[in-house]
Amino acid sequence: MHVQSALNQLGYVAGVPDGHIGPDTTAAISAFQTGRGIDRRWQADAGADGGHLQEGGPRRSPPTG
Repeated sequence: MHVQSALNQLGYVAGVPDGHIGPDTTAAISAFQTGRGIDRRWQADAGADGGHLQEGGPRRSPPTG
């Protein structure tokens, strides 16, 4: 819900903050990312905390040594 509320406050129409990432929220996230020049690999993840951004794509272990 936090992601949806924040997007709505910034003028991106994410719909009613209900914790579900549907087509309105997805479109708002895309518009936000494009407008800010953010790497599109970052995506919203509706977790137990109501939503946050996480990096998409394969995870890599940090270098060692």
